Amino acid sequence: MRKVKWLVILGLFIATHSFGDELSMKGVSWDGAYVASISQMQELGANTVRPDITWKEVEPVILDPTLTVALVDANPGLISGYAGIWTSVDSMVDSLFGAGFAVVPRIGIGFLGKIPDIGGEQATPDRLGQEHYLGCIYRHARALVRRYKDRVHHWQIEGELNEAPLTHLYGWRGGEAWQDESFLLALNSTLHDAVRAEDASAKIIIAFHTDIHENIHDDPVLGLWEFAGEHHWTEWLTIWEPYLDIVGLGCYPNYYIADPVYGTEVGDRVATAKSILPGKPVIITETSYPAPAPGTILPDPVDFTEEKQRQYIRDAVYSCIDNGAMGYFHFTIKSAGVIDIYTAKDLEALSVLGPAFHDGDVAALYGYALVPGNYEYVQNALPGILLNVEPGWGLIRGDDSKRPAFFELQTAFANGLPIDQVNINLSVGWNLFSLRLMPLNLNHAAVLSSIAGRYDEVWAYDAATKQWFRYEPGGSPDSNTLSEIRAGLGYWIKMNQVGILSVYGTQPATGIPLKTGWNLVGWNLQNSKGVESAMLSMFGAYNSVWTFDPFLGWLYYTPDGPIFTSNMTTMGPDYGYWIDSEEDRVWEP
Repeated sequence: MRKVKWLVILGLFIATHSFGDELSMKGVSWDGAYVASISQMQELGANTVRPDITWKEVEPVILDPTLTVALVDANPGLISGYAGIWTSVDSMVDSLFGAGFAVVPRIGIGFLGKIPDIGGEQATPDRLGQEHYLGCIYRHARALVRRYKDRVHHWQIEGELNEAPLTHLYGWRGGEAWQDESFLLALNSTLHDAVRAEDASAKIIIAFHTDIHENIHDDPVLGLWEFAGEHHWTEWLTIWEPYLDIVGLGCYPNYYIADPVYGTEVGDRVATAKSILPGKPVIITETSYPAPAPGTILPDPVDFTEEKQRQYIRDAVYSCIDNGAMGYFHFTIKSAGVIDIYTAKDLEALSVLGPAFHDGDVAALYGYALVPGNYEYVQNALPGILLNVEPGWGLIRGDDSKRPAFFELQTAFANGLPIDQVNINLSVGWNLFSLRLMPLNLNHAAVLSSIAGRYDEVWAYDAATKQWFRYEPGGSPDSNTLSEIRAGLGYWIKMNQVGILSVYGTQPATGIPLKTGWNLVGWNLQNSKGVESAMLSMFGAYNSVWTFDPFLGWLYYTPDGPIFTSNMTTMGPDYGYWIDSEEDRVWEP
């Protein structure tokens, strides 16, 4: 569901020129700024670019409005003699390949501004006639694939046609044909056949808009069918399966409201698609979370922030990986920020309609629409207001400085796959915890970002120097001496609210070095063990082991004392432990 003249995607794409192979292709957005974009792509660690190649750019004015698919097939010279203007597209493709990037173009997009003109008007399907629109775009697509097939092996045809009625309502598509399901089917079939005719080995991607709840599709009242189309995206998957090799999903669950951050829903949609078409790879063709311009504080319920964007991207990327996505594309690399021109009426509407659209609460939509003046507002004003978020998708600000989300995705690119996730429940008050994964980013604020605002302080102890290290949000640099949080160590944290600490990382080494005396350590295994088995490698070399549970209090084990003097029976993940060691030794749980 992208609306920008140059659609460019930033993302992670796991696919090869051979269907079903596994290697990581890491993509980046394209905004037409050759030098700046290429250097930013390289810094991100990307190797794939997904641009629009717009029909209008190659064919500004329809060359022959009488074409049909059958006529093109019967006259091969219509393709070889296609008088397209290739200068800018050649320059883009050559520059990207010259810099070492793969290119996965999106072709045949029917958005206004992307289609040619005819007679001083845009050549919409209604203006040309559906049959001739298909014939003209068929020739264009065949000529395009023929020109670049020696270097391009993946093609996305059109874009999120399953919600073409919605993009028509928003003013991005022109004409009533976009509400005709038979035409949409014919368009996908035509573009599929164009790619196949020129390159039988190419892989075809069809991208689906996934943000309209099935309840809205199922309800005919208030013109919602006209708004959203008759079929939910999960139904379109099976209808269009014959025309695709790879399923693409466009996901913007936070398009309407800032909270809660719905990043993990992106991975959930991957799982849904894989369950419906188990034989097809799934990629995220578009997703993002909007960020404000520097210094802008947006009002509730559109209080988007850069930190929430970072959280969204982290959750979205790794939930996709966890659910078996072959690829992840983020939209887009550079943008100025959300446009802050919301009125009180806009904020009132979004506070009601945002959750209702997300949850499929048709009753809430009815209730809002029945208030005098609201239905007209939704029809006439709301579509424009929703576009305020469009300039906020990027990872780089307008001044070329980087948002935190840039580094989050850079970390994911650099560390490769697979990445695991751990969720630790923390209670109000003091908790003694550890991480069973080594975080991708060891910075204390990054590790604790999922519980930001819910904790007062965190402490760690270094057995080698016998020193404590502390971090307090908002504290002075002199007192904030704790800079990293990593696996293998235990940490005290004081919570002012309950929270779930979510951390992405990789499996650390199991061995943990101990120093003579007290050690505050973690647990690096994924499973629990009986305490005697867990401490077997320290037999004869330690005096006691202790942990703290917010509900049970202190738990301890002394190997030389009677069994009834110890109340700890197991050791396991997420807890921190005090171990009193008699010598320097590596503990292997």
